[in-house]
Amino acid sequence: MRRWLALAGFVAVMVTATSARAEMAAKLWLERYDAAGDGKPVYEIQIRSIENGISWVQASLKTEKTICPPGNLVLQDKQIVSILREASRRNPDIADAPLGAALFYSLRGVFPCDKR
Repeated sequence: MRRWLALAGFVAVMVTATSARAEMAAKLWLERYDAAGDGKPVYEIQIRSIENGISWVQASLKTEKTICPPGNLVLQDKQIVSILREASRRNPDIADAPLGAALFYSLRGVFPCDKR
């Protein structure tokens, strides 16, 4: 009986621990960032990580790039937040989008690639 209870407990933990959760919307992330006080660095690490992933994907593309920042530009965390905030303010669809997608569209809006 104990074995079954332990197994049932293990299964319950695994099911709840691995359940998929949606990525938070950009506007919610910005609200939490603004309210974070001394905890802002945690949010800045998160946004930096997403931006870093987007940059690596862009660098590895063999085809047409979708985001084209000038030269060797390195954005600071607060600049990334500012870009996301401004794009979210201007476009409610970006504000409602999952954070990663919202940041991608925000960066694409600021650093479009010329189609010449």
